[in-house]
Amino acid sequence: MKKLIYILFIGVTANALSMEKVKRAEITSLVPKELSTLSSEDLNSLTNKFKKKISEKNDSALFLNYFSTNDVTIGLKNKKYKYVLIQANEEMVDKSKDLFARAYSGLTDAEKLKVSEDLKLPGHETGRTISIDMPEEGMKLEFNNNEKKTLHSIVLWPLGGEHP
Repeated sequence: MKKLIYILFIGVTANALSMEKVKRAEITSLVPKELSTLSSEDLNSLTNKFKKKISEKNDSALFLNYFSTNDVTIGLKNKKYKYVLIQANEEMVDKSKDLFARAYSGLTDAEKLKVSEDLKLPGHETGRTISIDMPEEGMKLEFNNNEKKTLHSIVLWPLGGEHP
């Protein structure tokens, strides 16, 4: 019995260690190139680039009907690109089936504790999604807090840039 437990432990440990850490390139491959390559565009160039998809705009954000209704937000600071928030569509969800497990396993113990604490915060939306912040990769991933832990949304900002 001890041998069986030992073998199972080694198998689980080896599987966890073999999981690759989630990298920005993998996430940007899920997102349309015109969204994943945004960097320092100003409000006017963004307005021209996405004019057919804009549902609303102001000095701090452009709201786009990209895949469906209001599913992409381009955040601005001083009328310049700061970040993009993309609600995952069905294709993105399908392509990211094991993403939560790999993203979570790549976190440090302190980061895992923060995720756990965030799920306990008081509020109406608490517990609906699980956020995994990866500032070194210039991104934040949100997953639906369900059995499958499906991708909910992606926030991207320029590498080395200010976290939104």
